[in-house]
Amino acid sequence: MSNAKVPLSPKSSKLIAAIVGGILLLIVAFVVILSVLTQATISRSDYQAALDQYVRVERAGDTAGKEIGTIADTLGATDEAAYKAAVNDTRESLKQLESEAQKLGASKALKADEGKEKFNAYNQKLSQYATNATNTVSSIEALRPAFLVCDAMSAV
Repeated sequence: MSNAKVPLSPKSSKLIAAIVGGILLLIVAFVVILSVLTQATISRSDYQAALDQYVRVERAGDTAGKEIGTIADTLGATDEAAYKAAVNDTRESLKQLESEAQKLGASKALKADEGKEKFNAYNQKLSQYATNATNTVSSIEALRPAFLVCDAMSAV
């Protein structure tokens, strides 16, 4: 017996190449489909993560509201440092609110379908709140000098 190799005919090598190509194509298609399904599926933990982040957004909003109240409390105070600290704390809390809202928007559960629609509506209202709160801080800052003069005059 000889160990001589029998050369493949051009037809059989094309057939083998077609079979191998077909198998590779099926594997690639399977991986792509599996990847898409895995990305499209929102798990319970994705919803829980979105809920946890929503709670952080709400806490940041509560903090911002309290900080605005602190500005109002220090509006007539003669302690300039306390007033400025309240203004700075409020601005920081509003930045924190925006940051937490952005993280919420990045949640997998809120990137598609109904979750995305509801988040967009929520985020629009939240953005309006943040804009109004920022405008309120600016208005209070503009009001403070006049308020201090009136307060000083009424004390006489």
